[in-house]
Amino acid sequence: MDAVRATDPRRIRRELAAAARRPLDSLTALATALGDYHRAAIGAHDDLVRAAVEADVATRTSALLAGGVEALLRGFAPVMRWRRPVLEVRYPVDRDLHLGGRGLRFTPSFFCDRTPVSLADPDLPPVLVYPIAAEHRIARAGTGDSLAGLMGPTRAAVLAALRHSASTTQLAARLHTSPASMSRHTKTLRQAGLITSTRRGPAVLHDLTPLGRRLLGGG
Repeated sequence: MDAVRATDPRRIRRELAAAARRPLDSLTALATALGDYHRAAIGAHDDLVRAAVEADVATRTSALLAGGVEALLRGFAPVMRWRRPVLEVRYPVDRDLHLGGRGLRFTPSFFCDRTPVSLADPDLPPVLVYPIAAEHRIARAGTGDSLAGLMGPTRAAVLAALRHSASTTQLAARLHTSPASMSRHTKTLRQAGLITSTRRGPAVLHDLTPLGRRLLGGG
């Protein structure tokens, strides 16, 4: 990192100018580098991160369905404070973002730290990237590796995703697998006494048992 910080500004300008002259090649190289980094540093934890983010989304969705937009916005405390008609956000600099009727997209992030982040470009759609709730992050970080070692990463991810009940199809979509494969995993978890499965019309809804919740560290 010291070597990066010590980079000669003239080199930065020279290399950025070269990248601007061949943008497609530069973007391809950047995408390849990002993909390589993701596989090396994050890929092994994809299931854990995805389950944590989905648990946060489920919490926000429940608040929205139960109490409308007001409940959703109040639920972002303490990182945000809703004072109609203004959403106040903890931010390193003092600035105003006027939506002008454009709407606001909330994007949950496992890696966003302490304060939400907004895009600075006024020409882009308004987006607010916010840190997921601490309980989701801590629960996954504390149990993910040990559970994966016990039952395999996919079944551990299924169990983590079922902190909020879901159908077989929903689980398959969340974890990027086929419904048939997901049915096999839920059958194994059900036989182990970790989940229950209830048919609701054409769908089968899965929930954690008390044993499954204890295994996840949720009491």
